[in-house]
Amino acid sequence: MRSQYIQTFKPFLVIILVTGVSGPLLAQKASDFYSLSARPSSGIGFRVGLNYSTPSVTAAVVKPPFFTSHLGGVEPQFGYYLGGFLYKDLARDRLTFRLDATLQMKSARAAYNGNAVFNATYYYLGVSPLIGLQLTDRLTIYTGPDVNVQITRGKSWGKGYPLELGINARVTYSFGRFGVEAGYFRGFTRIDRFEAGGISGGPVINDIYNQHVQTGINYRLGQ
Repeated sequence: MRSQYIQTFKPFLVIILVTGVSGPLLAQKASDFYSLSARPSSGIGFRVGLNYSTPSVTAAVVKPPFFTSHLGGVEPQFGYYLGGFLYKDLARDRLTFRLDATLQMKSARAAYNGNAVFNATYYYLGVSPLIGLQLTDRLTIYTGPDVNVQITRGKSWGKGYPLELGINARVTYSFGRFGVEAGYFRGFTRIDRFEAGGISGGPVINDIYNQHVQTGINYRLGQ
């Protein structure tokens, strides 16, 4: 009789046993899946890397009036950047605010028939408030305005312009406190102007605007 009861209730006993053992395991997996990342939520950081400047040049002939949006002869050059930043999560694992302060060296080369005839370098100190959208625990996309003040220059074409305004976008992939970063910057104000006289048709004005891509690493301190 006892064995008959056991055979009758055996399926129910198996269900109860499986449920009792697997329940905590499933709960643990769900908890791990939805747990917050160990990435610091606020603090300071440092960044360093290279930028590759690809200036665009607009040209105008004063007399008679003539204008072109692109002018050849100015070639891309490598530069570098060093900076620090403050960051804070606005919504954990969703939205981040970051304030960058960066020292940059931007460079451009003028060439004729493949030979360099002029190398211009510009040094800027800038700030950039950024909003970051965290696509995953490791991947974040940042965007925001960029304001740069020219602190010095070497072999520039003209007098240079003290203020550069633009916008940038960056993608960061994190490995704990370290990260690799790539970005793009586009300037809306000119960084230099070259004026040439005595040319057929009248004086020529060349306005130079900067754009560059960046690649580098960063390191975050925080809690």
